[in-house]
Amino acid sequence: MNNSHGTPTTPASRIAYHVRVLPGEQGSADREEASAAAAPPPPLPDDLLLPRPGEGSVAVAPPGEGPGYWAGGPSAVAADGEIFLSYRLRRPLGHGRGYAVAVARSTDGEHFEPVTVIGKEEMDTDSLERPFMVRTPAGTWRLYLSCATPGTKHWRVEVLEAAHPAEFSARSRRWSCRATPRRASRTR
Repeated sequence: MNNSHGTPTTPASRIAYHVRVLPGEQGSADREEASAAAAPPPPLPDDLLLPRPGEGSVAVAPPGEGPGYWAGGPSAVAADGEIFLSYRLRRPLGHGRGYAVAVARSTDGEHFEPVTVIGKEEMDTDSLERPFMVRTPAGTWRLYLSCATPGTKHWRVEVLEAAHPAEFSARSRRWSCRATPRRASRTR
């Protein structure tokens, strides 16, 4: 699906997530100009939400101060009047890297309250990377986790499934995708 600017969007309820910030938007370094000969794009719908860096706010603070501490790599799903956000918690190299994935909820999309945290120890991994969360057509929830296999250079993807995002647990994990030792030795 494309919006009126011709770039791909993913609709979720009445929210569309744009793949990039609009050119010349407040806070954007992109000063791309439309061709003078080009027809102006049609007006955007009133209920289309687009990123506006100049109006942004921090939804989840980093877990520490200084380089290498951050909360990010988010995945969000709007359902039942709430927004659920999964994200990676990271420390600097040598201090835990991707040490956890958290899931939080919000009713306004700005103020998030954590509902569960999955630690790297629970997943038997050296580091957790960007999570991906989805609600299935049957109404259950899945949280896909990218896990660094200890002692190797390869990664695996595991999935947690629950009736509600607050109920994700490493005890319910199962393989979704994993590298074989032969394939893992070729990746660097």
